[in-house]
Amino acid sequence: MKRLKHLTILLVLLFVFLYSASFAQAAYGSTITVTSTQNIPYGWMIKSSSTFAGTTTYTLIDLNGAPYGATQNVTSTFNIPSGWVIKSSSTFAGITTYTLLNLNGAPYGATQSVTSTYNMPYGWMIKSSSTFLGTTTYTMVNLNGAAVGSTQNVTSTFNMPAGWLIRSSSTFAGVTTYTIVKAA
Repeated sequence: MKRLKHLTILLVLLFVFLYSASFAQAAYGSTITVTSTQNIPYGWMIKSSSTFAGTTTYTLIDLNGAPYGATQNVTSTFNIPSGWVIKSSSTFAGITTYTLLNLNGAPYGATQSVTSTYNMPYGWMIKSSSTFLGTTTYTMVNLNGAAVGSTQNVTSTFNMPAGWLIRSSSTFAGVTTYTIVKAA
């Protein structure tokens, strides 16, 4: 009987420990400081780094679970998760900071302006672009979730998703605009 009582207490303590440990999982925006960038988990990125007494430390940030439209500043594009793009970047004192934008979960027809098409997710296309003081800004449109028969005007056929066809095109002032239609 005494053994059964001890076993019950042990099981209760084990259950409490496992239950509380489940809340220790990282969530979007969580940070951790490390001294190595080896084996960074998917969705974690380098937010900043610093060197003191010959040792470099890195602050990592978790981008997993971010809502559509979330932005995050990082100092490296290493390990950028799918669906995140570079919205803009700036350099100060030799350190480049990238503002990343999450495009995952966007509704059909959503548009976003970015300065890089690096890591552009499936189903997003360039609707238009403009250049000012040497920086090109791309307005991208989300085609995911479109109904059959939907149309969009784009200025590039790069990254056209399956089921979309070019209905027509026209060129004005050196810019070709394509009217595309969702066929299937």
